[in-house]
Amino acid sequence: MIETRLGRRPLMLLIILLSMFGPISTDMYLSGLPVMISDFGTSESVLNMSLYLFMLVLAFSILILGPLADKYGRRKVLSASLAIYALANIACCFTDDVRIFIALRMIQAAGGGGALTAAFALIKDCFTGNDMRSVLSVTAAIGILGPILAPVIGTLLIGIGGWRATFWFPAGTALFCLFLGYFLPAALPFERYEGSIAGTFSRLGAVAANRSFLLFMLMMCTFTGSQLAYISVSSYVYQDGFGLSAAEYSLVLASACIAGLVIARIEEHRRVSP
Repeated sequence: MIETRLGRRPLMLLIILLSMFGPISTDMYLSGLPVMISDFGTSESVLNMSLYLFMLVLAFSILILGPLADKYGRRKVLSASLAIYALANIACCFTDDVRIFIALRMIQAAGGGGALTAAFALIKDCFTGNDMRSVLSVTAAIGILGPILAPVIGTLLIGIGGWRATFWFPAGTALFCLFLGYFLPAALPFERYEGSIAGTFSRLGAVAANRSFLLFMLMMCTFTGSQLAYISVSSYVYQDGFGLSAAEYSLVLASACIAGLVIARIEEHRRVSP
């Protein structure tokens, strides 16, 4: 492990929290969507744009902020991203205009992309060998548990402070990560890219030219798209259609995620078994 002012455990905590920004930004407020429709005076299709556009901006922000972090260093890009993310979350709590809310969600996604980029970049920067494999295993587990736990935690927060609590919580998480990020080294543990900004993005061309990667990306986009379609309407179907409470809905959504993982593991085992 490369030495930092954080130490091993706080650094791992930072990486774990950063890797959770996806679930806490998309799954945590799902059970509050029916109430949000009433508060904003809008429709399901309009409010769902806060999910669709968030994911779209998140994808592009990861592509953009990754090369920028290679050029300017992790701490600068991470600090700016976390500040943007936190401020956007706080602003979401004070608006009653759905159009402004959707715009703030897009800004939130831009900041969240920096957090997700930094999470895996820090693993590569700060860990080697068995340490790297251990941290990757932990973050992979978080990637599985996040979509399961986020709706349940979000429902608890909504029960305490309404749907706005699901935006105060990510804002607080981002500010805590911003504090931890202050102790990261300003310089990269390897030679920084010295080319132009355009040059940093041109390096993505080598990845795009890889046909195996493009096929894998298409498969993942197909899976993620169908998953997002289910998530975007599930709260209305289960709560408005079937009359479930917010707590019951969160448990159903968590159960669906668990069932999907179990089926995937069974299928994987079937394919590799002789």
